[in-house]
Amino acid sequence: MITMQAYQKVKNKLLEYKKNLSCVNCGLEDHRVIEFHHLKDKKYTVSRMPAKGYCWKTIKEEIDKCIPLCCNCHRILHFEESISLKTE
Repeated sequence: MITMQAYQKVKNKLLEYKKNLSCVNCGLEDHRVIEFHHLKDKKYTVSRMPAKGYCWKTIKEEIDKCIPLCCNCHRILHFEESISLKTE
């Protein structure tokens, strides 16, 4: 089980990391709405990793498989992907 101190440390590191990101689609620079969209080999959901006790190194390895998107662009992308799968 992860300690609250360890959880807070990793969560804060992730928050600070997100402060330097912007949405690759629309350019929004608000860390509160930045999410990670996997381009390949998704193993974990990045936002859930701190609470599950993963260390920063493992979280960063997962982030490296992703692009940053704001929550709106992320939802739109997944919606469009689902539509294209239905029409194939």
